[in-house]
Amino acid sequence: YQRRVRGRTQGAMDIEAGRKPTPVRREDFMVTVGRAMEWVLDWVMRIIGPILICVATFLILAVVRIFFKTVVYFVATPWTTGYAVHSAIVLWISGNILFNYFACVVTGPGYALTEVELNDKIQNGEVGDKKTVEMLLKPPRSHYCNIMKRQVLRMDHFCPWVGNCVGFFNYRYFFLFLTYLAIGCWYGVSICIVPFYTCMHHHRHAVAARNPICASRAHITFAFVITLSVGIAVSLMLAFHVYLVLSAQTTIEFYYNKFTSRGRTFRGELAGNQYDLGRTKNWHAVFGAGAYWWSWLVPALTSPPGDGFTFMSRSDSSRQRRAETAAYKERLQAKIRTYGEQVGSLAEQELQELAVDF
Repeated sequence: YQRRVRGRTQGAMDIEAGRKPTPVRREDFMVTVGRAMEWVLDWVMRIIGPILICVATFLILAVVRIFFKTVVYFVATPWTTGYAVHSAIVLWISGNILFNYFACVVTGPGYALTEVELNDKIQNGEVGDKKTVEMLLKPPRSHYCNIMKRQVLRMDHFCPWVGNCVGFFNYRYFFLFLTYLAIGCWYGVSICIVPFYTCMHHHRHAVAARNPICASRAHITFAFVITLSVGIAVSLMLAFHVYLVLSAQTTIEFYYNKFTSRGRTFRGELAGNQYDLGRTKNWHAVFGAGAYWWSWLVPALTSPPGDGFTFMSRSDSSRQRRAETAAYKERLQAKIRTYGEQVGSLAEQELQELAVDF
């Protein structure tokens, strides 16, 4: 901005002095073009978001309809136990896909305070020191989203398929959406591959020619191709996010750590992830510590542990562990002292009884 102002001022001075105006720098032109492209891309993402949400919902419901209309009759006889089991599995998977998908769409990722909100807190006396002010405006692990125009808490990425930014409060729904979508796709491939192979060889096999279900060959082909292609893509993305959760990273932090680790090591700085507390604690930081190991798979509208403004680091975890160890030692020593006093009083009582008997 200062370079543009200086350039305009210099151009006006050149014109007033009768000199030839200084040509516009190529850097300024490229910056203008880049900002224009960024503005266009932001608006495209905002417009295309609702369209992609409708497309995704249509594809999910279309595959479910094809299953109940055609595919299920290849794997089970209608109104039998097998039919009920397959139907229950499909309804459970599709219900969880839609639940977590729309939960991710409508749940905000969490935002840092704006300057207006922060000024209100300062005037009310809720915030006083400078460190707290900086933390509320730019919390750790937060990033500015150009599309949402807000500082997003623990920002992972902006997903056009959900029309929302994936952050602290809706990352759990995004992860579960990928999980159930991958499970559903591979389940669909496993039950569609035989009907697809049979109906694709309609003209070669007499059995297929007599099968009336092969009249819906287009539906079976659509279901098989969609589940196979989406299953491969989503499984790769899910594997990447499993690694991110277990290593306590977001997508932005992963690439930042990847491209800056060598430079930080060269400067003698700590190159590891300071928020990596171990796989179990990292997993609980996103999904919480449930009563059972599979509790994280249950659909629930619950917020993740924490507030999105503060995160426990390795040093904090070490201090907490040392404090817990010291407290445990104090409790153990108190129990030993109490036990010793009880044993001493009992021994003294026994000695007194022996003296009386003697």
